[in-house]
Amino acid sequence: ERITPQKIAGLTLGFIGVVLLATRSIAEQGAITVEFFGALAVALASLCYAIFTVYSRQQIKDRYEPIMVSAGAMTFAAISSGIAMFAAPYLNGTAPVALDSVPRDTLYAVLLLGVLNTFVAYLMYYWMVRELGAARSSMVTYVVPAVSVFLGALILNEVIDARLLIGAALIFCGIAVVNLRVFRWLNNRAGVPVASGD
Repeated sequence: ERITPQKIAGLTLGFIGVVLLATRSIAEQGAITVEFFGALAVALASLCYAIFTVYSRQQIKDRYEPIMVSAGAMTFAAISSGIAMFAAPYLNGTAPVALDSVPRDTLYAVLLLGVLNTFVAYLMYYWMVRELGAARSSMVTYVVPAVSVFLGALILNEVIDARLLIGAALIFCGIAVVNLRVFRWLNNRAGVPVASGD
């Protein structure tokens, strides 16, 4: 895919917004807190997400249907997490809980998250990757930190400050810049010819 000024501008705005949200996890004295490492882990996960999106776009463009990629990803995740679960006690972790001792509501929640929020969501995502391209589809990863911080404020009564609002605004502005045709003037100013499907 072409790296156009429009895409660069949108990705940069979104990245600055994510960084701004991550700075909320640094104490006022400048000390790095445990929460900062959590924010860093989310950023690294987004990087892995982006790398795999580009790779999967190449693979499913002419070879595989989105359902095959989604099923493969979910199968690998189930196997690898199952191995990690049973290996945890040997690495000073907690032992797996017997299935019959898990509350029924928890099992329903896991089933719902696995089928609807993960498998079906990935079906939609890989369809977007194939139809819209990797750059535009991967912008969804920028939404995760903003939504997480807002949910923290809504459910955990975390503080909503200027950094949260500005960071979230930058993220959504970045998504808009990448996806809306009104911002194609950025490409025209740089003299970049862009096809209608880009």
